[in-house]
Amino acid sequence: MVPFLLSLAAVICSTGWALAQSQSPASQTAKVVPATIPSAISPSGQFTIYGGTPVHRGEFLTRCEALSRDVVSVTGQGKTQWLHPCVIELTVSDSPQVVQRRASAQVLPLEPNGYRLQLYLLIDEDFKLPEFQQEFIRLLLIERMLATNRPDANPDRLPGWILAGVTELVEYRRAGRPSDVFTALMDAHQIPPVAEVITTSTGDYSDSVSRGIYRACAAALVQALLDQASGPARFQALLEDLAYAKAPIEDLLRTHFPALDQTPEALAKWWTLQLASMSERSAYELLSALETEKLLEQSLLIDLTGITDEAVASAAKLAKKTTTPRTSGTGRLRKLARRVPEHDQGADKATFSSGSLGDFAQFVQDPRAPLALQQCEDRLNKLSARCFPLYRPILSAYGRTVSRLVAGETDGVTEELDALRKRREEISLLMGGVNDYMNWYVTTQVREPSSEFNGYAEALTTLKRLESRRRQDPITSYLDAMERELSP
Repeated sequence: MVPFLLSLAAVICSTGWALAQSQSPASQTAKVVPATIPSAISPSGQFTIYGGTPVHRGEFLTRCEALSRDVVSVTGQGKTQWLHPCVIELTVSDSPQVVQRRASAQVLPLEPNGYRLQLYLLIDEDFKLPEFQQEFIRLLLIERMLATNRPDANPDRLPGWILAGVTELVEYRRAGRPSDVFTALMDAHQIPPVAEVITTSTGDYSDSVSRGIYRACAAALVQALLDQASGPARFQALLEDLAYAKAPIEDLLRTHFPALDQTPEALAKWWTLQLASMSERSAYELLSALETEKLLEQSLLIDLTGITDEAVASAAKLAKKTTTPRTSGTGRLRKLARRVPEHDQGADKATFSSGSLGDFAQFVQDPRAPLALQQCEDRLNKLSARCFPLYRPILSAYGRTVSRLVAGETDGVTEELDALRKRREEISLLMGGVNDYMNWYVTTQVREPSSEFNGYAEALTTLKRLESRRRQDPITSYLDAMERELSP
């Protein structure tokens, strides 16, 4: 598996660029692959791969089938029948210096009609799985564009934002719909105009940060279209029209999604709402240790100011109605009724108004305390569903402590809370040590340079270039000087 992964990536790095630079389908002729070359066919029959080792062919066909299913799932087309086969010619090279192109893709006409999607791959040491996925998804979307099987198709009209959006949505769903990228995008308040997303492509951005922002925006735009009424069918019709229609993409969007033509801002509104929706953390996303600690501190707050006498009386009446003689004296509601008898509801309340659970001695006798403690317990239960795993035992212990306070038991609560506080401090120290170790390892133990952060260096270069273009007129210089003077 590892040799295959290490060798497969370079194959794909140039697939999309080769496709964009390829000749028109009418000028191509399908090349017949010699029958002597070993081959393998995918279970669906759509993908055939020639050359390479049996391991290469098997692993690569598995990836092709998985990506095909993911694209079908993202675009909501169900089990659609493919029309055009995809042929992959695989060459394995041990030479560290490769002169020919590592990958090239073509759309070839077949006689008497139809097309064949062909991908030429040269396997060497460089492997970049994201680039392979994007270029293979490009071929899958082109296959959708050629659904009508007319001879005058122009597959090069596939917009960059559709390709980037579908590719990003595939990764987004595979990763469990993480919200961090979209949350950072919304928090930065630097969302590009939707018109800019439609008219540009990933290759128009020189640094990885800008490319990441563009892919996230494109994913939200594609998802906003798919979420419209009959969105998947309209999206498929849009792809088919792209191969033949001469109209601009903006006009095709209005044709296939009529709701966008109501107001000029309609598409931008839906797109922004989609970004906001994707930035919301789902119930299946776990919090980090730092986030869990912050929310736990908030969950332990006790606020009596918002609890009225009517709420206390209502809780007492509900407890009486739901308590039968057989179960008298048991259950949470019975304990609540025991804590707030009717003849005490008009008594003077303690001076405590708000604080933390550790201040229980100041509010536990207050008639409003049981309701406030129940609110605290509800917050703890909600947090336990998505907290950092090391905090789950701590949240359970806090829940038991709150239950004891609701029942009026205070013996040993101070010691319990002190022990829980120490355990939280130990987790914070532990996670800080983990971060320090990872930083030390990356800094001192990596034996060869990595290209992982090249995109950040490119982004810094871009910012410096933009900085050099700043206005130098007297007013701008004065405002810049005042900003430096007044900044903390």
